[in-house]
Amino acid sequence: MVGIKSRYKKFFIYNIICCLLSLIVGICFVLKNQPAYLDTKYTNNDILNNLGNTHPVINQTQVASTNFPVPGDQLYLRLFKQESILEIWYKHKNQQYQLSKTWKICTFSGGLGSKKAEGDGKSPEGFYATQRNLLNPNSNYHLAFNIGYPNTYDRSKGYTGSYIMIHGKCVSIGCYAMTDKGIEEIYALVSQALSSGQT
Repeated sequence: MVGIKSRYKKFFIYNIICCLLSLIVGICFVLKNQPAYLDTKYTNNDILNNLGNTHPVINQTQVASTNFPVPGDQLYLRLFKQESILEIWYKHKNQQYQLSKTWKICTFSGGLGSKKAEGDGKSPEGFYATQRNLLNPNSNYHLAFNIGYPNTYDRSKGYTGSYIMIHGKCVSIGCYAMTDKGIEEIYALVSQALSSGQT
């Protein structure tokens, strides 16, 4: 009986050690394969150039009829919280706005309803505008841009908060998080529009 207990105890300890070693190897593998821009300072132009001709959003040989915005097009992002989708609409020259693409929001936090206070963990609802200086190609969350919360309405209601982003990494404590692939496309479009003079 004592021999059986001892054998189970050794087996249990062996399994714990194997699990810990697997965890350490996994962490090392993830850290080793982090994208280079997490360790290097990149500019928005570097991001656009790296996407370059392989990305349909940035490829300037694309024409507007292919449903991808080209430099100079006006952008409008529309986000539906309950449905967890983000759409990008664009306007080419004097045409009407048309839908370019829809992405599934990976996650947001705090449920439905307005963000009211710094630290409440809620993702805001409203009409916002970003600017070129609010783009962050070196974000710890892959790529990010600040949506401009709080706006004038939020401030008139006494709502507070800061650094509310749309970013990658699929984690949120008040932001709208996308997949890394999704934010690469969205960020490239937003950066392109702002670089082309959209205010």
